[in-house]
Amino acid sequence: MNILFQGDSVTDAGRDRSVSAPNVGLGQGYVTMIAGNLGLAHADLNFYNHGVSGNRAADLYGRWQEDTLNFDFDVLSILLGINDVGFSLRLGRGSDKQRFYFLYDRMLYEVMEKNPKAKLILMEPFVLKIRHAWAEFGTDIYDNYDLWQSRVRENGEVTKTLAKKYHAQFVPLFDVFDSLTKTAPAERYTADCIHPTAVGHAVIAQEWIKAFYTR
Repeated sequence: MNILFQGDSVTDAGRDRSVSAPNVGLGQGYVTMIAGNLGLAHADLNFYNHGVSGNRAADLYGRWQEDTLNFDFDVLSILLGINDVGFSLRLGRGSDKQRFYFLYDRMLYEVMEKNPKAKLILMEPFVLKIRHAWAEFGTDIYDNYDLWQSRVRENGEVTKTLAKKYHAQFVPLFDVFDSLTKTAPAERYTADCIHPTAVGHAVIAQEWIKAFYTR
């Protein structure tokens, strides 16, 4: 069984683009944690990471044929949405809720046309509030957190709606992190409001595995 992960930098996590073999070069994030956990329990699983740092929905759709539809997978996992908000608020080059839905819906439609038996796992985008130490990245998320949270939540709603439409498993990451930060500082889970720490990646892996085993 082939499991393909798609998404942005949270999925990419420094993966090695020079390798195409399964189970290697998967990056330093949740994909590797999932592969280690499930690969130990199930010898028939192969894991592939095609996440690309900086991807918005439009970027992912631009490589959809080559990096997804042309690939032989049984399970497709997608984590998407934070860059559509970030590029929109910072540069005016992202997607609003309606365009995000349009692009995401089209990608899933094409998957089901090509591979109707595939299991889909759609992950909710998230953002956390911390004042990080790297001045060069700015503090716009911290300073405008209500706006960021609202926009990311909208893309999460889109993701959940599409999960229902395509009978996919939905992974509610924003709600999970929101709950965790009520008893521990957000700095435990993210380094810069967006990218997870090792603990944050472990949380994602844990929630993903729950969805994988859900039928």
